[in-house]
Amino acid sequence: MSVLQFVSRICGRRARLKFTSFILCFLALAPAVRAGPSLAIDAATGQVIIADDAGRPWYPASLTKLMTAYLTFSALKAGKLKLTDRIPVTRDAHRVVPSKIGFKTGTRISVDFALRAMLVYSANDMALVLAHAVGADLPDFVARMNATAHKLGMTATHYANPHGLYDPRQVTTARDIAILALAIQNQFPQYRHYFSEPYVRVGRKRLRNRNLLLRQMPDATGMKTGYICDAGFNLVGSATINHHRYLAVVFGAKSAKARADIAQMLLETAAHRRGTYKNAELVTQIRDQVGAKPGNMRNIVCKGSDRIDWAEPSQLEGWGASFGRLNNASKADTLLAGRLASTSDIISGGDAGVVRVPGTKEYVALVWSLKEAETLSLCAFLRRANAHCEVIPPTAFAEFARQASADVPKSRVRHHHGAKVNK
Repeated sequence: MSVLQFVSRICGRRARLKFTSFILCFLALAPAVRAGPSLAIDAATGQVIIADDAGRPWYPASLTKLMTAYLTFSALKAGKLKLTDRIPVTRDAHRVVPSKIGFKTGTRISVDFALRAMLVYSANDMALVLAHAVGADLPDFVARMNATAHKLGMTATHYANPHGLYDPRQVTTARDIAILALAIQNQFPQYRHYFSEPYVRVGRKRLRNRNLLLRQMPDATGMKTGYICDAGFNLVGSATINHHRYLAVVFGAKSAKARADIAQMLLETAAHRRGTYKNAELVTQIRDQVGAKPGNMRNIVCKGSDRIDWAEPSQLEGWGASFGRLNNASKADTLLAGRLASTSDIISGGDAGVVRVPGTKEYVALVWSLKEAETLSLCAFLRRANAHCEVIPPTAFAEFARQASADVPKSRVRHHHGAKVNK
């Protein structure tokens, strides 16, 4: 493909373009900070299919409620509680910050309702209600959470509360969350419905499930969302595709939609890879990143900054690939994050960003600075999975860099480095 043909295709033009007229087609944007650690596994075997920083510490946010649910299910199994038991709303539950149901102190509700409200609507007050019902008191319940995490092999997890509101001591990893989610699915299959119900009814209100994956992916079967400023948007998503179960963990996405989109890409890619990972390691074999600090998304998701900056045009070099063209930078950035996460074992280097198409409201998710063989393998894999991938030759980037240095006004160029694909 010639440079002009490539540029014409990216810019959506039918006619041949002169070099001086298409320079701005390649003004690249450094992507907003990528989603954090991610993981996809075979839920039947526990084998790792996709892993990116899966041993890195992260704040769990409301994924904490998975452990609260696990301990509640354990109490039900042991006969210490029944789903029909009516348990009181405690004072601390009434006072906790949203999201919550908001019942007054002393109101008695069923264990069944508390589970639904906690797992469907992510109600913090219901997590506290269940913690008091299962444990002797709140400190006792938190101690049980940590003891259970240790027993399950969640070696990098520490709990400080049952709901997931920010506490610097409360950390986990994608590896550990996957282990917990598998334990819930395998040990308590009779309670899987709590993670997929479309809403919880409170009086005349129907509070919708916060997991968008359930509404956009027909094969999705659950499980749980999480969000605080410091964690960004987290998600454990499960799906059954062609009669096989898969589980994905996404940390640090920049929106509820982004975490669902990334999880869907991971799950669909995992299904496509079935049969190619017979000798893959188990999720329990992923190593912890000892000494690493938890990622922090506060400045990205809670200050209105999408962290997308103009990049120096000369960065675009080597071989590259386009993952697709979308109608805004945020959507393109989410596509980029999902594709990078699901192909982390194929791409061994390079840079990534979002390319703006001038004269339109469209953007292209792009990687560059790759080797030819790596780029060809990347696109071949994605095409087999019915995902868009267009190989970009180095001549296009080289010619653009030469022209851009002469024709782009200096005021339009800021010197920002693109994000490394693998770190």
